[in-house]
Amino acid sequence: MTAVQSIYPNGIFTWTDRVDQVSIDFANDSNSLASEIISIEGTLGTTPEIEPHPPYGNAITYATVSSRITDAMNNSQMIVCSLTNPKITLPNNTVGQLNTYNLSYDPFNMFNGVDITIPANGWWLITATQTWSGWEDGYSHFSLCLNGTSNIIADDLINWEFPGNNTTAGLPGRWQQFGARSISTAITWQGLAHAGDRFSGLSENGTSNAAHVVTNLTMKASMLRKVSGTFTSG
Repeated sequence: MTAVQSIYPNGIFTWTDRVDQVSIDFANDSNSLASEIISIEGTLGTTPEIEPHPPYGNAITYATVSSRITDAMNNSQMIVCSLTNPKITLPNNTVGQLNTYNLSYDPFNMFNGVDITIPANGWWLITATQTWSGWEDGYSHFSLCLNGTSNIIADDLINWEFPGNNTTAGLPGRWQQFGARSISTAITWQGLAHAGDRFSGLSENGTSNAAHVVTNLTMKASMLRKVSGTFTSG
């Protein structure tokens, strides 16, 4: 280890080329170069082409430091998942029904065969949407559940008895007269979640329709940042 103080990383080392049989090299010349090399190596650390702690999984070895930086800048290792289901039919029971989804995009294997299981501790963004066919009475309730249907962390409700849809004085409302339109429910939630936490969609048909059709179901999860330490999910 040289005792010469390096310029880098607080500045850029300057150098004047030496000329054979003209310039005289002093010990400080080689010591300064060694000091700068040691400083660069200390700043980069060992194996700088390896990402030792990605958001999920084992260390990643890149071909170059540049490719590691590019991957980080593009958020390529941030965990995402997208599930869909074109259609489900719901009975009008009193407890609701757990949604089932199909795999759409899942590079980090979050799909558990039904919905989403979180693979790593972090701050997560979860969104879920679905479209309910029109009806004239009751309600449609969509809930986002964390680790079981008894733990609802966000929900959205359609009251089909809104003015213009419900029957008044024996006549159908305007909504019914001119064709009942579908209405969508949408949930956006973000917060802390542990590896192994499960997010599910729960749909309840509170109408008189014994087979209410729901279409265009989606559930998406995005990890916004990795989190360590002790915390409570939700």
